Amino acid sequence: HLDFASLIAMAVQLLEERPAIARQFQRVYRFVCVDEFQDTNETQFRLLCALVPATNPNLFVVADDDQVIYQWNGANPKRLQELHDRFAMQTVQLPENYRCPPVVIELANNLIAHNLDRSIGKEQLKAHKVSTSDSHLRVFTFDDFSQEAAWVVSELKQTQPEARNHCVVLGRAKKLLDAIIAECGRQGVPAYIAVRKSQFISAPISWLHAALRLANARQDREQVRKLCKAFYSLEGDNLRVEDVVAASSFHSGDYLRSWLETALAQPTVSVTTRTFLEKTKETLLDRADHWVFIETAFEWFEALQIQPSAVDTTFNEYEEEKHVWGLLQREIIQQYGKSEVSLHSLLQEFDLRSKEPPPPKDAVRCLTIHSSKGLEFKQVYLIGLVEEQLPSWAAVKKGDDSLEMSEERRNCFVAITRAEEALTITFSARYFGYTKRPSRFLSEMGITV
Repeated sequence: HLDFASLIAMAVQLLEERPAIARQFQRVYRFVCVDEFQDTNETQFRLLCALVPATNPNLFVVADDDQVIYQWNGANPKRLQELHDRFAMQTVQLPENYRCPPVVIELANNLIAHNLDRSIGKEQLKAHKVSTSDSHLRVFTFDDFSQEAAWVVSELKQTQPEARNHCVVLGRAKKLLDAIIAECGRQGVPAYIAVRKSQFISAPISWLHAALRLANARQDREQVRKLCKAFYSLEGDNLRVEDVVAASSFHSGDYLRSWLETALAQPTVSVTTRTFLEKTKETLLDRADHWVFIETAFEWFEALQIQPSAVDTTFNEYEEEKHVWGLLQREIIQQYGKSEVSLHSLLQEFDLRSKEPPPPKDAVRCLTIHSSKGLEFKQVYLIGLVEEQLPSWAAVKKGDDSLEMSEERRNCFVAITRAEEALTITFSARYFGYTKRPSRFLSEMGITV
């Protein structure tokens, strides 16, 4: 299996070692446009260089070196200059900001000016909006984070329910957001932490997904491992991957058929499960009908749930993931038509889509700053603006002139510029039992503490 990073690395290797192939791509794709270029790492940059000819390049990139917040993934503010030098690119600056109130733009300009690694000659942001209220910016301080969280949630509670999905609580670390979610629960305010979920984790849906993947690629050992692990949770029978792989020699190397025969050979398999596995041989192996298999798999899961031997934890998150599976499956069928969706296409579509459930109705979104990039909200609550939170402990340890501190400053820049109408900044004297000093970014923005 290759993950996304490995695919890029192998593409780079191919294009760099086979220049004739690179030239063919350059002839076919003569115009290249890259958005959010500042987030590229070294391998992605090498891929771009392999796809774009050095002479007469037709390359257009959109980037902002004030929003480089993925240095942990290899992004580097200097890469923009490297791009400029390699392709002799012209620079067009677009400093007009149509999102934020003027007071937020002023804070952002004050803050980011303290970063010395910015592009030479970069213009300040210019607010396009006209200020119509004195409430665009609010700053509050508290004795303890528990008070801070309670106040933020009480503010959200007073917000009209239909307006809450235009509000966001931003924090540098998920630990702060977890406390906000807990306080929302106490005060009866629907809220959720938006996190992209790339895999199913409940035992039933993990088993179903792995079975379909193995049906699509019959010698995928990783899917055999997932099948065995999930089956142990569902049925209690411990099938060994090595036994399944060894037995596949009797089935022309077909791991799926071997797994089914190995499972059926277990004397302790329940009647319900045995019936389902026999039917799976017919639907998935012989007829290759993945739609009928999916339907019967969910019938099997429902039957397992009501068995006396069912373990409570086996079906943790099952109902939620079952709902998500149904939503995704309906979306795919509506988009392409059921008869046009092959097993391979279905799996590909599932891989491209997030597995997170739909948010609760009228719920407040809670995001880490990294997750908020590219988004905008009418009301932004930026919590925990203290030393060792924002900036992080690691950046504080490295010092004010470090690359880490510059990135933390860009984190704060990204956070405050999510605000369309109002920005509320909060901080406390104590967090989780430890005394904290107000963030240096407050004074850098021009906020008097």
